[in-house]
Parts: sequence; structure tokens; C-alpha cells
Amino acid sequence: MSFSIIISYYQNINMLKNCIHSLISMLQGEQDVEILIINDNPDINLVSQLSAISCPLPLRVIQLPANRGHSGACAVGVDNSEGKYLIFLDFDIIVSANWFTELKKTFFRHPDCGAATSTILDFSNNQIVYFGMELFKSETIKPFQGATRHNSYVFQDRLSQIVTSGCMLISREKYMESGGFD
Repeated sequence: MSFSIIISYYQNINMLKNCIHSLISMLQGEQDVEILIINDNPDINLVSQLSAISCPLPLRVIQLPANRGHSGACAVGVDNSEGKYLIFLDFDIIVSANWFTELKKTFFRHPDCGAATSTILDFSNNQIVYFGMELFKSETIKPFQGATRHNSYVFQDRLSQIVTSGCMLISREKYMESGGFD
């Protein structure tokens, strides 16, 4: 397995279903990809709620017995994944048609990068939510937050100090080297 897509879930089943459907649609014909959904809500039975979804890729739901928070759920996902490359994706992300291809191109075009991310948009207003982040003193700055998705800045690879785990591609090796999420 080359790529493991790890989705941490707590609530809002409709958003999760939309995320999964967009992944299935976009990953048509892909091989060497698995999807892991880490259910961080012990009060919800995701297996029964997702049973009607037909997925041509390996799709596993891992039920946590107690809430571990986003980083804890992601860590469980890594421990249960097989991919050489890890993609962390928030359950409320709807991926676009070329998302996977473009994310891989960006990541492999820069072999010295730690991780790669995608532009994350708010589809209700077509504005940028995340496009990498920067640190300034003790503040986190989100460049171009609120700009439209057609902003020319986002059509080129950019170096950022921080990427969001809302959508992040990292090698398993770099993830382990960094100590994972805390």
C-alpha cells in the first residue's frame, strides 16, 4: 500500500458521507490507496451508518472506545495504516476532481519538503480558509485567508512554515521522525 488516507471523525455523519463520496468519485481507477476512518465518538456506530456506501478501495472504520481527540485519533490511524505516505484529511473536506493527483505532484516535486497541503476553500463563499500558515512571534498567520479561490497566488507551489492536518500529505518516515501529533 502506497497511500493511506486517514480521516478523524467525531460528529456530523452527513459531512463524513459527503467526504467519502467525493473521495470515491475522485479516486476512480486509483490503486494502492486505502481509506481509514477513525471514529473518535464512542457513542456512534459508524459501521452501520456507512454500510450502504460501496467503495472500490479498501475502506476501514476503526472504532475508538473513548474519545482521544483529533491528534490521538490520527495517531491510531497511523498505527493501523499500511501506506508509505500518509494523507490526513478532515471529515468535512470535499475534495475536487484533481485533488489527489495535484497533491502528489506538489509533494514529489519538492523532495526536501516535510509535508504538502492543498488549498482549503469554504464552498459557501469560494474563499480561502487555509493555504499554509506562518508563524509571527506567538501568532499563527493564515496568508490569503478570505481571498477568492481564483487568486493567482494559489496556483503556484509555496513554501510555508506550517501545513494544516485538515489536508496534509507526509511520508510515514517524516511523520515518525517528527514524533507524530501531540
